[in-house]
Amino acid sequence: MKMKDDRRLINYYSSPLGAVTLESDGDVLTGLKFEERDGPPRPDESPEFPVFAQTKRWLEVYFSGEIPDFTPPLRIDSTPFCKRVCEILLTIPYGGTETYGAIAETIAKERGIPRMAAQAVGGAVHRNPISIIVPCHRVVGAGGALVGYGGGLGRKSALLEIEKKGTYAHRKALVRSYLGKRVHIGIDRPVGYVHKKEKYTLNYPINYGYITGIKGGDGEDLDVYLLGVSEPLDEADCRVIGIVHRKNDVEDKLVAAPDGAVFTKDEIAAAVDFQEKWYNTEIETADGE
Repeated sequence: MKMKDDRRLINYYSSPLGAVTLESDGDVLTGLKFEERDGPPRPDESPEFPVFAQTKRWLEVYFSGEIPDFTPPLRIDSTPFCKRVCEILLTIPYGGTETYGAIAETIAKERGIPRMAAQAVGGAVHRNPISIIVPCHRVVGAGGALVGYGGGLGRKSALLEIEKKGTYAHRKALVRSYLGKRVHIGIDRPVGYVHKKEKYTLNYPINYGYITGIKGGDGEDLDVYLLGVSEPLDEADCRVIGIVHRKNDVEDKLVAAPDGAVFTKDEIAAAVDFQEKWYNTEIETADGE
């Protein structure tokens, strides 16, 4: 068994939000935090170990607005409770948030106790030794309030905004990647479906469904309008022929049709107008017309 290395090696990274201190034992990352002082980072005190290079690469990707597809090797040196909280932090998805109370409920259930104070979780989150990568900035107060971040609430807000923009761009690109492809959709609002809203009733003249597991701009399953089929369906295999881009909303919609069916932009716009008339939309088609 490999023994823990007690070396404390220091390196620095200059982020758009200020200088960041990196700590390692030479093999894994053991610390990452924003410097409390202002100004450029200090000269590196330790050699450029591979773990420092990997961490800096992760930070470069992250601060560019992309979603890192790797994680540098790391270790949480803390109490068992803090380690468990950090494990939960690592499950909060990029662009998402979780409350202190929800994390407390999760741990209470694991321990078989009636409840746990959110303040206890807050203390553990505050002691997280590896900021950003172990995303303590994604933990918010009740109602989404921005509270309790060691790097400052301004940085917490900035990190969440970076992820919001990165997630939105990623989902936009994902939606566009489906143009021209065959997909299987589940239909939860078939032809004739009546959706009663608070101020009006929406009648569906076409089948409307989703692609399970593929997230749209709103973080929910990606929605699909199905054209060219007049009878109500439960599911369908079809081809994506267009996208309804909502300029004043985060959620774009796919437009699909049976193989061989052709629709112009004007025909698509007319077919989806029953729901899209409240939005400023632009239609994009697979053939670019």
